[in-house]
Amino acid sequence: MFTEDYTWGVLALWKRMFRSTGAAILVLYDEVNKFMDWSTL
Repeated sequence: MFTEDYTWGVLALWKRMFRSTGAAILVLYDEVNKFMDWSTL
């Protein structure tokens, strides 16, 4: 039972980390796109 709870805890942690990292990457990607558009004008 303990290992099952531990596994779920790790999965939840990974999911949270991945979500925040994914959001940061999306924001960064958006900023780069804006910068590229601005520099081509």
